[in-house]
Amino acid sequence: MSAVSSQSYPAVCRIGGLERLVVFDGPAAMGSQIWTEVHEEVQRGLVGLDELVRLGASHVQVGAGRTKGRSFRLFTYLTFSRTDATDIDPVVVGVLFTEAGTDEEKHVVIEADISGERTGDRIMALAPRTVPATREELLRAAHRLAYELSCHGQRIAAALRDPSRRA
Repeated sequence: MSAVSSQSYPAVCRIGGLERLVVFDGPAAMGSQIWTEVHEEVQRGLVGLDELVRLGASHVQVGAGRTKGRSFRLFTYLTFSRTDATDIDPVVVGVLFTEAGTDEEKHVVIEADISGERTGDRIMALAPRTVPATREELLRAAHRLAYELSCHGQRIAAALRDPSRRA
């Protein structure tokens, strides 16, 4: 049995480093779990895209990932590159989720596109969507956008074959 300490320490006032704090409020900021779910939903929707790309381009390597930043909640993506033509700019298929709105009415703006990794050339873009900042709406939109992106395997393959896209 351990002894309970009755000793207390005074609070320490700290003002340095507060710029790193993130305030979570509102339904879209339910913590990292919702953004993990949204990322996984997008990635599930993109399953099979690699096979479509490989039908039109040889020696394709696929990578997946996610990131977040100060101005956005989630960027989830797949990258496609050619192992036999490393000078051709890889292609990124990505979905960006940015929180917007007021404290009373939060929403999320979602942008989805296919572009060059190094050059940033836009191969195609879907119209941005704005959805209420709820789990259900975020997952529904993630699913729809991933499905729409997954239909563009031939565009990605064409970009990976295009010698004018050398970076």
